[in-house]
Amino acid sequence: MAHFRKQTQIPVSQQDLYDWHASGGAFSRLAPPWEQIEIIEWKGGIQTQEEDSWKQFGDISQGAQVILRTKIGPIWQKMHAKHTAHEKPEMFTDVMLKGPFASWKHNHRFVHVDENRSILDDEIEYRLPLSPISDWIAGKFVQRKLEKMFQYRHRRTLHDLGQKMKYDSSPLKVAITGASGLVGSELCAFLRGIGHDVYTVSRKEGNIEQKILSLDSVHAWEGFDAVVHLAGEPIAERWSEEKKLRIQNSRSQLTHRLSILLSKLEVPPKVFISASAIGFYGNRNDEKITEESKAGEGFLSQVCQQWEKSVDPARERGIRCVHPRIGMVLSPKGGALKKMLLPFQLGTGGPVGSGRQWMSWISLDDLIDLLYFAIQTPQVEGVINATAPNPVRNKDFGRALGKALSRPAFMPLPSFMVRLLFGEMGQALLLEGAQVLPQKAQDLGFSFSHPTLDSCFQDIL
Repeated sequence: MAHFRKQTQIPVSQQDLYDWHASGGAFSRLAPPWEQIEIIEWKGGIQTQEEDSWKQFGDISQGAQVILRTKIGPIWQKMHAKHTAHEKPEMFTDVMLKGPFASWKHNHRFVHVDENRSILDDEIEYRLPLSPISDWIAGKFVQRKLEKMFQYRHRRTLHDLGQKMKYDSSPLKVAITGASGLVGSELCAFLRGIGHDVYTVSRKEGNIEQKILSLDSVHAWEGFDAVVHLAGEPIAERWSEEKKLRIQNSRSQLTHRLSILLSKLEVPPKVFISASAIGFYGNRNDEKITEESKAGEGFLSQVCQQWEKSVDPARERGIRCVHPRIGMVLSPKGGALKKMLLPFQLGTGGPVGSGRQWMSWISLDDLIDLLYFAIQTPQVEGVINATAPNPVRNKDFGRALGKALSRPAFMPLPSFMVRLLFGEMGQALLLEGAQVLPQKAQDLGFSFSHPTLDSCFQDIL
């Protein structure tokens, strides 16, 4: 049997460390973004019979089983694991019943040090298929892959529990629209992990989304601490007139409807975070943009202006309203970066158009932190730019991505091809840009985990 072990001291109690892993959000947070992992089914174990059924997802009690699929090279493989031991709050164990390894046993231990410190101890015993021949061929590669994976997992544990300790907040009741999207699903997992009570309003129901709210049930919205509104028609598709109407209506009409609902509540939320986008500023060439900058021109700017105005009923009710103007969100799990990865991995990536247009980006991790910062910080009100402090030109973005993937990045995509393939959408999203700076977030003391593109790619790729 091969063996791998990693230990890290965590500045929280043993109970807090256990609770984070048992929350139902930890699995999603611990999956490295470069690993393609999809959950097919999660069957609850012993504790599901004693607790609310929604906690079945992420259940770590004895007898719980998870079936997932993961991509190894170009091939998708299923993995079926079962939790065979569980001692609260000391440990739990899962073993592989079926999957890519000949055998796999993972002991998760949470070791008490004192009331403010514990040790996260991950120990794995495994055997490769066709061992011992495979040990000679692939043994070092597997060990390196495990080291990278568990470095990430331990960094993530430290980060999320650090966020919990930073605000020292009692559990909040939070509603999230667009919870099945890239940002919404990650925000749900993060908030659940640190002990908050999350309800979702989503068109797509899944195992992790069992507390479902309806816009038709006004009474059910009473007493929330925060509402985060992320829903909206995707924009990264060719824009027909029908598509543009859906983009506009899914933002302004739905936001207005939700704002009216919140304004009528006897106990409205303390904060309403309604997403917007840096499209508000339009194409601004080399101008440095802050929250004080005026609106731009074009379709996306008009959509964003109406979108933000749709919150007026909630604002007039006295609810603290926040508009994060979100830049390009970077994660291999979805969005623009996921679409870019294959051509760049094949060595066919490069500058788009002139390559001089500005790209204002933010890592998914920093966006989640910024949304939580907005929930917890009363001084955050109105517009706040959700972008990293170091925007880059398109050609420099391509170079950084190629460097991170160890691939050349010189293959240009000419402007005329962008317009031919994508029309108005390609012009607005790929050939134009703005240098958007997070002035308000920095002035209020928000700290970015990934202030530069290199630091972001190093962590997520």
